[in-house]
Amino acid sequence: MPLEPKQRLGPYEIIEPLGAGGMGEVYRARDTRLDRQVAVKVLPAALSDNEQVRARFEREAKTISQLNHSNICTLHDIGNEDGVEFLVMEYIEGDRMEIYVYQLSGSGGRWQVSTDGGVVPSWSHDGRSIYYIVDQFTLMTVPIQTGATVQVGAPVKVMEVPAFQSQSRKYDVSADGSKVLWNAMVGGTSQSAPLSVVQNWPALLEPE
Repeated sequence: MPLEPKQRLGPYEIIEPLGAGGMGEVYRARDTRLDRQVAVKVLPAALSDNEQVRARFEREAKTISQLNHSNICTLHDIGNEDGVEFLVMEYIEGDRMEIYVYQLSGSGGRWQVSTDGGVVPSWSHDGRSIYYIVDQFTLMTVPIQTGATVQVGAPVKVMEVPAFQSQSRKYDVSADGSKVLWNAMVGGTSQSAPLSVVQNWPALLEPE
């Protein structure tokens, strides 16, 4: 389960999530001993029992610790708190995280998709749009055309999804774009969350 603000991993107090990927979740946190902000990378609970994944996580820490470059974050600490494996790295202040499409061959171009921050991007099933999350609980979509070049449309708000703030930010959109699947927290003592389906989300769009 994702970490919540004010939750502690040893001396590190979680402030907010920064992003997530297949091998980790990254949070902005405060080092309560030195009163400084740090970036904490956590191995997801679903992978923490996998010995190969844990070994890879440890190798990553050792590799980072041996590097010294202005474009590489400094590793401050590693730890395990109640079975949660984590790395503590230098936090580099930035305005926000944006989403881009990169051309892997040819011109090697780059096109910006989001305009006001965004995380957890996902291609639509037909490849004609990209979904992503902004402000931790808003699902957005952007039409996109690919070919010799890439044409990116204007971002459109799909719907508010408060569950993203307190639960996993993983989601999926049906092939026809009419349904969204995500995890929702229910009840105060629930240990697992049911999957919820939102149908006909275009009808939920709010006028600007």
